[in-house]
Amino acid sequence: MARMNKIIGTGCFFLCLGGWVYSGQARAEDTVTDGKTLALQNAVKDAAAIVPQPTLAPAPEKAPVVAPTPVAAPAATAEAPQVNLNAGDVSVDAAGNIEALNLPNMEIDQALRLLSIQGKRNIISSKEVKGTVTAYLSHVTFEEALDGILKPNGFGWVAKGNFIYVYSQKELDDQAKNNRKPANKIFHLKYVNAADAAAIIKPALSSTGQIALTPPSLANISTSDTQTDGNGYATDDTLVINDFPENLSEVDRLLKDLDVRPKQVLIEATILRANLTEDNALGIDLISLSGINLATLAGATATNNTSGSTTGGTTGTTGSTSSTLGPLGALGGQTIPSSGGTQTNVGTNFASSVPTGGLSVGFLSNSVSIFVRALETTVDTTVVANPKILALNKHRGEVFIGQEFGYLTTTTTSTTTQQTVTFLDTGTKLVFRPFITDDGYVRLEVHPEDSSGGLSAANLPQKASTEVTSNLMIKDGRTVVIGGLFREQTSASRGQVPVLGSIPVLGVPFRQTADDTQRTETIVLLTPHIINDDTALYEESQKQQEDVTRMMLGNRAGLQPWGRDRIAQIWYGKAQEQLEKGNKEKALMYTDWALNSNPRFIEAIKLREQLTLKKMQEADESAIHSFVQNTLRDDKDTIPNTGGAAHRPPAAPEAPATPAKP
Repeated sequence: MARMNKIIGTGCFFLCLGGWVYSGQARAEDTVTDGKTLALQNAVKDAAAIVPQPTLAPAPEKAPVVAPTPVAAPAATAEAPQVNLNAGDVSVDAAGNIEALNLPNMEIDQALRLLSIQGKRNIISSKEVKGTVTAYLSHVTFEEALDGILKPNGFGWVAKGNFIYVYSQKELDDQAKNNRKPANKIFHLKYVNAADAAAIIKPALSSTGQIALTPPSLANISTSDTQTDGNGYATDDTLVINDFPENLSEVDRLLKDLDVRPKQVLIEATILRANLTEDNALGIDLISLSGINLATLAGATATNNTSGSTTGGTTGTTGSTSSTLGPLGALGGQTIPSSGGTQTNVGTNFASSVPTGGLSVGFLSNSVSIFVRALETTVDTTVVANPKILALNKHRGEVFIGQEFGYLTTTTTSTTTQQTVTFLDTGTKLVFRPFITDDGYVRLEVHPEDSSGGLSAANLPQKASTEVTSNLMIKDGRTVVIGGLFREQTSASRGQVPVLGSIPVLGVPFRQTADDTQRTETIVLLTPHIINDDTALYEESQKQQEDVTRMMLGNRAGLQPWGRDRIAQIWYGKAQEQLEKGNKEKALMYTDWALNSNPRFIEAIKLREQLTLKKMQEADESAIHSFVQNTLRDDKDTIPNTGGAAHRPPAAPEAPATPAKP
């Protein structure tokens, strides 16, 4: 028994000594194994607790060996909490989540090593991952703990298979650039053309990004008997972009904001031009012919035969002349001699300068005649033009209602002479370009014009025009006056016989007066309307179309009642009235009467088909037409494929034949 106790005591001593040495070495090599050290120390304590049970009195020489056992265990137990606090602590549950993590000012590589061992994950860090970290986390996932340790220091991680790689941010960026691959994407445009869109989105592409676009469509409208655009691109403008996915996403975002429906503006222009002309003229002719009874010449045509001397008794050249003088009113200043000698004429021609019309009064007495002509004319001309035109934002709009007068223009060089036809445009014209803003204003470059003119007898163009050119800003729906002109021109002319015309009262027959007043007023008004609702514009257009139809019907109603078309319209109207009353028989009768007057009356034909439920049919005796109709009827059974061709539907599978019974 004593020997057994001695063996047990000796074993316990060496066991305690070995545990103490092992725990010291493990603590010096790696703080991660502190848990195991504590386990060993606890085992030593348990073994030491057993030692005092046997009686050791017979062997006093061995007492120093046993004595260190109870002392070693308390020393190791006291140092363990301090070592764990400095080295960090990680607690992981069975699901792999971090219950607690305490890292007081620890090197990042050591923290990752501790997290790798406790979390049982494979973590590999690059040589650029350096620094210290302090973190206190609880109840987080392993990934959240990893982010909490790395991100404050500017590091990141990438999981590949069973490995977690930790890199610096620069290394991650370089890897992302090296690993990303460009892709192709097609963008279909609705409103903006491909060339403009390509220029706008170019800054959003990378340095290696490439862009291809559809060819532009032809601009302007021109007539041609040979040009039909051939195989020109006929679908929407399209962009094909090759770039990295993030750049393609940015381009997509830009195009959504860029490719939007453009705004429209309706410009209403009113051009008012009023001309007022007033003329007042008074002229008195006094004629005195010696030896002639003017009363016998009234309303007749006189012939002037002159022989010898002329007016005033002056001797002239011998000879004779003959001329027709015209009516008596044109005798002023002429000489009508008698058959026996020379006669003299004294007279004025003031009345001849008065325009035709007005009042003419004559007095005849022997050889003296007096004619008084007075005229007052007033011409008031007003021209109002009201063109309207709808145009897209920033696009030119023009409306012209008038005439074109053609005239020849000759170009002569040293070798050739070439003639071209040039046209003179007269009428109402409105040319403008709108710029619509987001605050409800419209900037306009505008040129309204109202003109009249033509070609002279020498085939030279002549034109009177009222026009304004301006660049202005107008609020939506407001009216602005861009041109206003008031001009008045007055002229007064006087003609008289010297000295005699200046005599008061008595000098009236010896003078002529003419007053002319011309007054011109020109006003140009502009009203822009921004079109935000296409439905409202459509409804307004429908109303205008209905008004045009009413005007057309009104014109027809003014035709002669016995015309064929007019009679057909009357019977058709009666048929409509009977149909509204529910009397289909009378409606059909009136419809037949309308067709009897006008067999090509489309509305009456449709009404008759509606009433009889039969369509008008007649054999056309055309083999080609029948062939086309039969072909189209058979073509309904074909199914178009994606390639544009057609194929017949597959035939139904035949039922298997029933085997004959033996």
